[in-house]
Amino acid sequence: MTAEVSVFAALLAGLISFLSPCVLPLVPPYLAFLAGSSLERLAEAGPAPVVRRNVLVAALLFVAGFSTIFVALGAGASVIGSMLRFYSMSFRSSPASSSS
Repeated sequence: MTAEVSVFAALLAGLISFLSPCVLPLVPPYLAFLAGSSLERLAEAGPAPVVRRNVLVAALLFVAGFSTIFVALGAGASVIGSMLRFYSMSFRSSPASSSS
């Protein structure tokens, strides 16, 4: 059974889950964490464009690192799966020869 989901449906589902009451309140502390500061310190920081740029760069680097790790884990799992499939005949137990 193949489930075909349009790009629009996937984006809409992601937006709805992001705007949910259990996720949306976590966004400001998350951005402050990425900025390496507290919300109070960000509020009294220098010019807004500099703060925004720092937060954006930190967020992009975080997403790049997170994506790299998950791509590497997926590629590793694919390699292990293909090796298991290639050697699957070796893993099957052959009938034991019994001597009577």
